[in-house]
Amino acid sequence: MTEQGTILGTLRYMPPEQARGEAVDARGDVFSLGAVLYHVLAGVPPYADVDSHALASRVVAGEVGDLSKRAPEAPRELVAIAQRAMALRPEDRYAGAEALAEDLRRFLTGRLVDAHRYSAGEVARLWVRRHRAVVGVAAASLAALALGGAYAVQNIRHQRDTAEAAQLHAESARGEAEVALATARKQTTESLLAQARAALDSDLVGSLGALARVDLSEETIARRARLLALAAETRGAPSRVLRGHTRPVAQVVGLADGGLVSVDLAGEVWQWDPQQGTGARLFDLHEHEVLLVAARDVPAFAAIGARSARVVRGGESQDIDIAMVDRGIYRALHYRWQMSAGGETLAALGEPVSSYSATAGPPAYLWDLTQSQPRSTSSRARAAAPPPSAPTGAPSPGTTRTTPRSFAPAASRPRRPRSPARSSSRAAARTSSPGRRTSRRGTSATRRPPGRSARSGAGPWRSRRTTALWCSTSTTSPA
Repeated sequence: MTEQGTILGTLRYMPPEQARGEAVDARGDVFSLGAVLYHVLAGVPPYADVDSHALASRVVAGEVGDLSKRAPEAPRELVAIAQRAMALRPEDRYAGAEALAEDLRRFLTGRLVDAHRYSAGEVARLWVRRHRAVVGVAAASLAALALGGAYAVQNIRHQRDTAEAAQLHAESARGEAEVALATARKQTTESLLAQARAALDSDLVGSLGALARVDLSEETIARRARLLALAAETRGAPSRVLRGHTRPVAQVVGLADGGLVSVDLAGEVWQWDPQQGTGARLFDLHEHEVLLVAARDVPAFAAIGARSARVVRGGESQDIDIAMVDRGIYRALHYRWQMSAGGETLAALGEPVSSYSATAGPPAYLWDLTQSQPRSTSSRARAAAPPPSAPTGAPSPGTTRTTPRSFAPAASRPRRPRSPARSSSRAAARTSSPGRRTSRRGTSATRRPPGRSARSGAGPWRSRRTTALWCSTSTTSPA
C-alpha cells in the first residue's frame, strides 16, 4: 500500500504542481505528454543534465531547459507545441490532450499551429506546402507567361529596332531623293533659262514657252526669268495665246481691222480678235490644202482650196466657182492668188510669160466680188478659152456664187533657150522667195497676203504648226 502524500511517477516527466503535492487535472497529463515530445525532439528527457539530488527541486521549480537550443534542427512548430505543453503554469498549457492532438494534426497537415507565432514568410511557406498542386500549376503558368512575355518583349524590341532602322533608311533615301530632285529641278531650270536666252534672237515664242516652264520658287531664278521675259517683250514677243483649232494651224493672215484669220490642216477657218483674245469658227472647206488671201484696206479675205473657195466680205460669205481654174495640167493652187486692196476683186495669176516664149502660159482669172455675174476687167488680148463651167454644187445658205472671167497673156516670138546655170539660179531665187510656197505639203504659213511682210520671230501673231496662235496686243496690224 502506498502511503498518503507519497509522490508517484517519474520526476523527469512530472508536472511541477504534482511534484509539490497539489491537485492534478488533465493539464498535468498534457505536461507529461509535452515532456515525452521533448524527449523525442531533443533525444534526452527533460532535466537530463541535472543529478538526482537536485532533480526534485528543479522539477518543483519547473525550470526546463530551452528545447530550441537542445534541438536546433527540430521544426519550430513542434518545439512551440512541446514548450506550451510543458508551460510552468497550468493555465498556459493546452486545455487537454485533445487540444494537443489537434495542434499536432495541424502540423502534420501543413496548417497553422496555435502554439507557434508565424512570420509572413512562414505563413507563405506553409500555404505553399499545403497547396502544392495549385502552386505547381500556378508556378508553371507563371513560368510560361514569363517566358512568353520575355519572348514578346524581345520580339517587340527587335521589331522596334527594325522599324527604326527602316525609318532611318527611308529618311536617308528621302533626303537623297530630295537632293536629287532639287538638283534635277535646278538643272532643268538652268536648261530652260539657257534655252529661253538662246531663243531670243530666233524664236521669241519658244523663248516665252521655255520661260513658262521655269520654276519661279527661288527669288534669283524668278529675277532672271523676269529679265528674260522683259527682253523678249522689248523684241516684240507675243503676249496672248488664241486657242480654238483642234488640228495644227497651217496659215494665218491679218485683216485691215486688226483681226486675224487662220486655217488648219483640214481646211477649218477661224476668225480672231487679238485684242479680246476671242475667236469663232467661220466655215470648213474640208480640204487639206487651203490658201488664205486678204485685202489691204478692208476686212475681207478669201479661202481657196483645190476644189472650192469662199470669200468673206462685209460680214457676208460668198462661194467662188474655181472649177474652170482646176483643169488640165494646171490646178487652183498652182496660181498666185491676190485680192484687191478694197476687196472688190479676186485674181488667180499664173507665172509671167517671157517675150521669148513660144507658147502661151496658163490663163489668168478674175472674179468681180461686187456682182453676182462675172465681168471682164482686162483690155488685153483674150485667148479663145472655153466658157466657164456651171457651178458644181449649190451655194450654202446665206451665200452667193461668183464665176470668173479668164484671160490669157499674148504669146510672143520664140524665146531663146536658157543656160542651165541661169535656169538653176532662177529656180533657186523662186524657191527662196519669202512670198512663195516652197512645197505643196510644206509649211503654208510662208505665203502672205499682199502688202504684208513675213518677218520671222516678230510681229503680233505667229503659228508654229500648233493648235494655238501666239499674238501680241501691243499692235493692231500683223507684222
